[in-house]
Amino acid sequence: MQNQIRILTSFYFLTLSLSGLWSQQSVHASGGNASGTGGTVSYSIGQVAYASASSDAGQVNQGVQQANLVIMVGQNDPVADVTVGFYPNPVHNDAFLSLESGHDGLNTADLSYVLFSVYGTLIQEKEISRNITAVPMDHLPDGVYLLRVIHDQKTIHTFKVVKTN
Repeated sequence: MQNQIRILTSFYFLTLSLSGLWSQQSVHASGGNASGTGGTVSYSIGQVAYASASSDAGQVNQGVQQANLVIMVGQNDPVADVTVGFYPNPVHNDAFLSLESGHDGLNTADLSYVLFSVYGTLIQEKEISRNITAVPMDHLPDGVYLLRVIHDQKTIHTFKVVKTN
C-alpha cells in the first residue's frame, strides 16, 4: 500500500513539474497568433535571445528575426550596372532608397518609385532625382508594403517593406 502511495505521489509531482515546460521559449517585444481559412500561424517580433554560429563563410543567427530584413520580391534588370538598395527594413519613419552604378555618374533620368499596399492600392509615386532618396512612411499605418523602382516604365526591383511603430 505504501509503495502505491509513493508511486502515485511521484507521478503527481512529475506531472505538475512538466506542466511548466515549453519546447521553445524566448524573449519577444511583441507577437501573437493569426488564423484564417488557410490555417493558423504564430509570430513573434523582436526576439533578443539567440544562438549564433560563425565561420569564414559567414554567420548564422539561429532563431533570430533579422533587424534589417530586405526581401526582393521580383528582379528584372533592364538597366545594366545599377544596384538598388533599400534600408532600414522594418521601417519606423523614413526609409531610404539607394542607387549605385558601375559608372562614375548615375543618370537618374526616367527613374521613379511607386509604393503600394499589399492589396494593390497606390500610396506614393515619386521621381528619383538623387542616388539616395528618402521615402516618407511615418504617416502610414503598420503593415506590409511593396516598393517598386521603375526605369522607363519597366520595373527594376520590387522590395517588400515592413512598417512598424
